[in-house]
Amino acid sequence: MKYKFYSMFSIMVLLLSLLFLISCDDVTINTQYFYNDAEAYKVGDGAVDASLIKHIDIDWIVGNVFVDVSDSNEIKFFESYSSDITDDLRMHYNISGNTLYIKFAKSTKSLLFNGSKKNLYIHVPKDAVLDSYECNMVSSSTTIKALNADTIHIDSVSGTIDCYNLNSKYIIFDSTSGNIYSKNITTNEFAIESTSGKITIENIKSNSLNIDTTSGNILCTSLEIQEVETESSSSSIILRFKTSPSEIEVDSISGNIFLYLPREMEFMMNYDTVSGNLSHSFALSKNDSNSFDYSTQNPTSILDIKSISGNLDIDFSN
Repeated sequence: MKYKFYSMFSIMVLLLSLLFLISCDDVTINTQYFYNDAEAYKVGDGAVDASLIKHIDIDWIVGNVFVDVSDSNEIKFFESYSSDITDDLRMHYNISGNTLYIKFAKSTKSLLFNGSKKNLYIHVPKDAVLDSYECNMVSSSTTIKALNADTIHIDSVSGTIDCYNLNSKYIIFDSTSGNIYSKNITTNEFAIESTSGKITIENIKSNSLNIDTTSGNILCTSLEIQEVETESSSSSIILRFKTSPSEIEVDSISGNIFLYLPREMEFMMNYDTVSGNLSHSFALSKNDSNSFDYSTQNPTSILDIKSISGNLDIDFSN
């Protein structure tokens, strides 16, 4: 299964980010900042009964977005900033139907922000299950310590994405240059697209994992995943499995590929390379009479590996 992300938000904010001047702790922003139904938004911190909210939609430009669970029955959200700012530059929010919208500042044709980075904090009841959580960021980073939502979608241009203890049906991370780190994730489908940020994931349970990157290295450990697909141009790819997957597909141009598989795993493999070398610890037989290049004695899983110049190393994970 192949995912492709075409986020108009990412394209827009990438262009807007060219207008940013960020140095040390001070941030200068001079750009347009528009969103719909601006007149319905309130200014400042807020709280709402969690039973009334099924969707959270965040738009944050500079600073950090922190999400955690709490023992409260309310979804609480507030911001911090070290220098005085006007109400126009404070967080704006709106509750429309069962959706909570949070914006970085007032909708305006000229957003002038001179000061320290603003941080957003969101506390969600630990027993709450959202239909969706979406966070769009420009030069912002996010840390999620725990969250339950059917769909989690995080889109970032240059900030890092750190996520822990996520329980979701679908997770999508889309980043241009920020690093991505995820640990203790349970989901049906996990998709990551990045240009140059490093991707590190640990202890993931999922039916499928899809990673598409240009130059960011990929390190995945303690995987319990049925289908894995990775595509990279020049990245090093390391995949360490805790349980046997049914299918692994890796497409790389120049990065080396390291697969750590359970020693009891039985598989057949296609290895298509121009100048890469294969090394392995498994009892593989070379097949000349069928469509697969190599196989163990009783193969049940499929490996499809393509590489131009990167080497392939297959070893035991246990």
